[in-house]
Amino acid sequence: MQNQAVQFYIAAQQLASVDCGEFKAAERLIATALSGNPPEEIALRIKRFIYSN
Repeated sequence: MQNQAVQFYIAAQQLASVDCGEFKAAERLIATALSGNPPEEIALRIKRFIYSN
C-alpha cells in the first residue's frame, strides 16, 4: 500500500499545481491515498500537503 499511497500523493500534487488547478480531482486522490491506511510518514506528508494549499 505504501507505493500506491505515494503514487496517489504525487498525482494529487500534480493536479493541484498552479498550472493544472484540478483541486477536486486532487482531493479525491488524497482521500483515496489516506483511506488505504498508508505508513505514518506518507500520511504525514499528505496531510502537510493538504494544509499547505
